[in-house]
Amino acid sequence: GGMSDWQAASLPVIKGSIAALITGVQHLVGHNGKIYVVADVCSPDLVEAHAALTRAGAVHSFARYSPHVTLGKMKETPNEDFDDRVEKLNVKLKGRPIHMMFVGVTASDINSD
Repeated sequence: GGMSDWQAASLPVIKGSIAALITGVQHLVGHNGKIYVVADVCSPDLVEAHAALTRAGAVHSFARYSPHVTLGKMKETPNEDFDDRVEKLNVKLKGRPIHMMFVGVTASDINSD
């Protein structure tokens, strides 16, 4: 079950924007068995926002918190060419991460998704 309206209403509001760095790209298998390409995100402010939401009673379906942005869903299992391109991109990102901002951050129940 998801959060009740009361629980959702009691979550802290995150004001302003949250700065972050995209530090790498990888593919993950979601809990639906589909393969997603994600950008790994590094942000102390995002980690703190997650901690504040957790302290307020929010829960998520993954065992550990791993900040990321989903870039897309793959139609087939990644091949060697894909892995090579991702590896080259990750070398670039390691030396020069991409700056990004999360703007208008809100928390909501996505269990129905």
